[in-house]
Amino acid sequence: MSQAGVGGGRTHAWAQRRLAAVEAKLNGGNSARLTLGELQSSIHPDVKKPLSMSDLTDIVLGGRDSLRRQLPERGLTVGQQVDVLVEQATDPNILGRTYLGWAPWY
Repeated sequence: MSQAGVGGGRTHAWAQRRLAAVEAKLNGGNSARLTLGELQSSIHPDVKKPLSMSDLTDIVLGGRDSLRRQLPERGLTVGQQVDVLVEQATDPNILGRTYLGWAPWY
């Protein structure tokens, strides 16, 4: 089946970006910076409104003292990756913006 038959080039490009993100995570990528990259490449109109990309960057990377802002985009140790994930997952500024219908247990 051709690319066009399974959703076209856009679907293929999305799948390629997802695989690249997985590879980056497995190779010591900073999850917050990967999240920011996904937001920047999003085509969904609601992702960026009413916030500007600068506002989204501040939300995703946290304040100046945030570990996820201070650490580089790649080359993190497993411990650093865990620390970034925990910080990101417990940030009240992110948790307060989570979709009301989010059901991570499904």
